[in-house]
Amino acid sequence: VSGIREIVDTVNRFRIIVQKRTPGEMVWDICNHLNFLKQPAATYSLDDHFTLLNVGNLLKRAQDFTRRRQNTKTGLKAFNTFLEAMMKSRGLPSISPEAYRNLEGVVVNTVHGVKGGEFPIVFMPYQRSAQFPLNYRSDKRIGRPPDEWLMYTQNTDLTPREHHYQEERRLFYVAVTRAQDKLYILAPEKATSQFIKELPENLMEDHPMIETNVEIKTFSDLKVKYEQKLQNALSREDYAQVKRYSDALAIIKSHESGDDVSLGDSNWEKELQKDLDRPFEMDIPDHITLSASAIDTYEACPLKYRLGRLDGIPQTASKPELIFGSLIHQVLQRFHEPEKKLTEERILRLLNAEWQSGEYEYQVREEKFMEQGRDMLVRYCRYVNENPPNSIAREEKFTFDLGSITIRGAIDRIDQDEAGTHIIDYKTSRTSSPAKSNLQLAVYSLYLEQSDDSETGGLPASASLHFLRDEEKPVRTHSFSSEDLINTTERIQDVAEGIRNREFDPTKGHHCNWCDYKNLVCPAWEE
Repeated sequence: VSGIREIVDTVNRFRIIVQKRTPGEMVWDICNHLNFLKQPAATYSLDDHFTLLNVGNLLKRAQDFTRRRQNTKTGLKAFNTFLEAMMKSRGLPSISPEAYRNLEGVVVNTVHGVKGGEFPIVFMPYQRSAQFPLNYRSDKRIGRPPDEWLMYTQNTDLTPREHHYQEERRLFYVAVTRAQDKLYILAPEKATSQFIKELPENLMEDHPMIETNVEIKTFSDLKVKYEQKLQNALSREDYAQVKRYSDALAIIKSHESGDDVSLGDSNWEKELQKDLDRPFEMDIPDHITLSASAIDTYEACPLKYRLGRLDGIPQTASKPELIFGSLIHQVLQRFHEPEKKLTEERILRLLNAEWQSGEYEYQVREEKFMEQGRDMLVRYCRYVNENPPNSIAREEKFTFDLGSITIRGAIDRIDQDEAGTHIIDYKTSRTSSPAKSNLQLAVYSLYLEQSDDSETGGLPASASLHFLRDEEKPVRTHSFSSEDLINTTERIQDVAEGIRNREFDPTKGHHCNWCDYKNLVCPAWEE
């Protein structure tokens, strides 16, 4: 009874608020109220990751649906209709997690099961006589309708035996034509299938099979060896062995990370010690793409990085401050277009042109943001007229590599004068902070330092944050040295290493106060 009462109370709760919520808000509230995401986020098995990805996808679709229909009255019923249409048209497929490590493997199937499919490489084993084709047998028991009952007998002179082999040959043809690039047919030298003998010799290459011992060269190879041992132990339900090989895999991972490991004198530990004593080649590290904001997020809270970047859980759709910040950046990008006047009249006209009504939840808040936008842009215009810049680039998008790490980003503005190149990054935040400790500016400087661009390449003379709300000291500047940028590179590499090692423990702090995931999914905030 208590369980039924809980369900009824939940339904009534959402029935009361459904008319006041957008689909994006409603789906978010349901997930938050049911509190079913924190456990998957904590245990994080493969199935848990699957759950997070697909619930996150549903949240994002609800938010996108609301955003596309923000000027119309759209409720949860319309979103449900949309979802049903998507599902019927198969436009809502499940999202599967990516594997942490690419393992070599094969798809095992029957010839009937792969009809219509294609594969880069196909292996056809057991191609010997009496296996493919199967010998014809005239059974006394009826296993299928007799040939005499089938319509084909009226249009062919084939005997039942010939018909059997014809059907087997058709299946052989199906199997052969599944291969896109290479086809391997495994057969003995004697008693070979008659179908192989029928294949054109100019299409075939004979390769005798020989026993080969695969040398273990990398930690990945060693992991595969012990994973196979683990699978064999599971198949025999030998759980004592399962535990040993599971422990062995954990020891291999620790050893790979450079940690000291201690092994005992049991047989499996002695064998593992011999394996670990071998010289290993380093595995090719996974390629990771990062931005300054992604690095900042990981350093503040690795779990938040994982939830947003790997698990696909969106943040709340309603972010007026972010919308406002993006709009101001767009206005300033257009304001500094080449050979355009830097006047108050023009910058306010650009603000009006870029403004999108209905993005700020309610009218009073929108009017407040508009007022703030006018004030900060007029103040900015006066500043640049007192300090005229020579802008050579705006919203400069860039990509560069640090080994197996790709860094992406966009620089708000690049200026140039006799002293050199200067980076400017706009900030609409309410609090100011030093440029010296700003990772974004350090990453931008790192990009220009390694760039071979004839106009902007080389270590910049300065990097500045322009705080548009700050009336007293809007610009904070720092000149990053080569040593500073070496430290930044190490910082980026540490973050990439943490991501590769799947180190995603939550970090509590002041930043939790405005984290969207706190109540929805973060297991560190269980009530």
